[in-house]
This record gives sequence, structure tokens and C-alpha cells, in this order.
Amino acid sequence: REAHNENVELKNLLGLKDTNNFPLIPASIISKDINRLQGSYIINAGKNDSVNIGMPVINDKGLVGLITGTAGSYSILRTLINNDLKIAVRDQESNVNGLLNWNGRNLVIITRSTTYDVEIGDRVVTSQFSTIVPPSIPVGLITEKETTVSGLLSNIIVTPFVDFTGIRNVFVLQIV
Repeated sequence: REAHNENVELKNLLGLKDTNNFPLIPASIISKDINRLQGSYIINAGKNDSVNIGMPVINDKGLVGLITGTAGSYSILRTLINNDLKIAVRDQESNVNGLLNWNGRNLVIITRSTTYDVEIGDRVVTSQFSTIVPPSIPVGLITEKETTVSGLLSNIIVTPFVDFTGIRNVFVLQIV
């Protein structure tokens, strides 16, 4: 059963490699450090494989995170479920931009005006305003809108496409 699951994951990754425009560096996750605030992984690709700090990491579902440290054959991957990582994102249906952050419980697009046309079920992708991540990489779905006390702003809850507990293999996007 485990071999079957890994086989399915690898087949999906191969399909992604065929449709992506960026050079991809394959890697496996060899260690996970996940707690309520810090989600970091160690992957088996590093400087020797042309991995550099700031490179985005994806899988067949979407954005996993960014490389924050690298050595000879290993790198540190800061995932989306890390409160130190903030990513510029966009609601694909309404084109509303925002900043995505992990609050310890959820991925949240923080304090958006309640007048914006953001709906539950909308797809969230990386924004063209990001300086480190290419635009239109899938991130997740909007699953909830929380209005603040003033009633003028709302926090948008996003459920990521990536399963951070089950992920084993990733690609590092080689962006120059």
C-alpha cells in the first residue's frame, strides 16, 4: 500500500515535469520538523545540485514553500505552514491580491476589505507581485471568511492544496 501511494505521487510529479516551463530539481524530503508555528523540512538536494536560497519548491498539487538554507547535498525548506513565510497571492476568480501567512492554525490572507469580491471556493494562486515566486502557482482554496470586530476588514482562510503531512517528494524551481 505504501509503495502504491509513493508510485502514484511520483507519477503525478512526472506529469508536472512535462508541463512546467522552469528547470526542475527533484528532491525527497528526508526530515520534517512540524510544530504549530514552524513547518520546516530538510530535502536531499543542495548546493551540489544548483539549489540556492530563495528558490520556490513545488509538488504536483502546488506551492510547498521556499529554500531558506542550503549546503552541499541538503537544503532547508520553509513550508507555507511556517509563520515566518509570507507569500504574495491572488484570488484567481476576482484578481484580488493579498499577503498569505500561517497564523499557527490556518493559512490566512490577512485583513482584506469586506467589500472585495472574494468568495468561498475561489482558487488562490501566487501573485504577479511576488518578487521570489513565479505567478499562478496553485496555493489553495478559500474556505472561510472571518470578519474583524470593526466589520470593515476580513481574514480569508485558505486550505492548501498540498498535504503537508503526507508529502515525500518535491521539485525545486530553478529560477534565474
